[in-house]
Amino acid sequence: DQDAGLAYVLLPHGGEENSQAVVGVLAAEQLTDHPDHAAALLAGISVGDKAIVDGALVLSSHWVWDNVARETHQAGEGVTAGDKGRWEVNLTQKSLLKRQHSIMGGLPSTISELDPGKLVYGYVANISKHGAFVRFLGQTTALAPRANLSDKFVAEPSEFFTLGQTVRARVVDVNVDQGTAL
Repeated sequence: DQDAGLAYVLLPHGGEENSQAVVGVLAAEQLTDHPDHAAALLAGISVGDKAIVDGALVLSSHWVWDNVARETHQAGEGVTAGDKGRWEVNLTQKSLLKRQHSIMGGLPSTISELDPGKLVYGYVANISKHGAFVRFLGQTTALAPRANLSDKFVAEPSEFFTLGQTVRARVVDVNVDQGTAL
């Protein structure tokens, strides 16, 4: 879906006859460490192109229900093994993230794996007036406060960062009990 900036790929899975589909999702901003090149790379992907997932790193995964299963779940009736849906796996081809994960001891997947003073690669998942939210594996996210973004005053973080941009962040503080990190 190039209009949405996403590439979907049906991934190989367990091989059980009744097993659910696993869909790989590769967002345009996860195609490269250079955000300016993402649109061109996405435009070069064609239907059936499985090469885009070769060597990809799994950032996170979650269950996506079809509409009937979602309505059943929201009505409080619970979801059973027979309900329809699929696993979606969010992937990245960012070389810096893949390099840190494979060579430099991995990327943190929980807040407790972050240590003050540690330099860690991640990507900008959100930008607000308070700073940039840097995501690692899973949904592990840390706030890079506006005051820590630069040696100079930063009035508007969005002038310095773009969504999906690969960044190297120094962990300043971790509060495991509250599930927060700076």
